[in-house]
Amino acid sequence: MLGKLALFALLSILVFIGEVHMYFKFPWYQELIMGVLYNQTEARILTLFAIVHVLFGYMAFVSFYSIFSVEIFGFYGFYPGKTDPASFLSSVYYLSKMTYPLCYTVMYILLGRTQQFMKTAFFQVNSGDLEHR
Repeated sequence: MLGKLALFALLSILVFIGEVHMYFKFPWYQELIMGVLYNQTEARILTLFAIVHVLFGYMAFVSFYSIFSVEIFGFYGFYPGKTDPASFLSSVYYLSKMTYPLCYTVMYILLGRTQQFMKTAFFQVNSGDLEHR
C-alpha cells in the first residue's frame, strides 16, 4: 500500500512539474527530458514508449477514475445494477473529450515548445500550419 502511494505521489509530482513547466520554463527539466529521450542509441524508442505510456496512463487513470467516482445523489452516478445507459453514454462522452487535452499535455510536457514539437502533425493541425491541397 505504501509503495502504491509513493508511486502515485511521484507521478503526481512529475505531472505537476511538467504542467508548471508549460508556463514557466525550467532549463533543468528540459535538459533532463531531452537527455533521457535523445542521448540513447538503441533503446530510444522503447524509452519514449515507456515514458509516454506511464505519463499518459497515469493522467488518464486519474482523470477517468475521478469521472467514474462522481456521484450526485439522485441525478448522476454509477450504481451496481441500477445505472442507466444515459449515464454511461454521458461518461463516455466526457471521457472522449478528455483524451485530446491529455495527449496535448503529454506531448508538451515531453517536448516543450521545441522544433520537434512544432514538426508534429498534432501541432500543425491545431495551429493551422498544414497546407491545404
